[in-house]
Amino acid sequence: FVSDISANEISGGNYSRKTLASVAVTENANGHAVKIDATDVTWTALTGHTIEAAYVFIDGTNDADSRLIARLDGANITTNGGDVTVKFHATDGIAYINA
Repeated sequence: FVSDISANEISGGNYSRKTLASVAVTENANGHAVKIDATDVTWTALTGHTIEAAYVFIDGTNDADSRLIARLDGANITTNGGDVTVKFHATDGIAYINA
């Protein structure tokens, strides 16, 4: 849940949580997995942070009931006022969930 990680969430410096756009959930051909994809996300002029990972979650009524569905690891990125973009894989999207 988001409440498990929110103590480490960055704040200020033009950061805010983003809502994913153009979310698509697609079942694979054999019906044993779904692919989750969305439009890439950009934070504009982000400053004063070191970013270790980005998280994708299903927004609930609060952080305690907002389920995490993906952690996207990256190199530690130190922001300097430029834009930071999380690009989802062109073919594989954000994540696959197997049934």
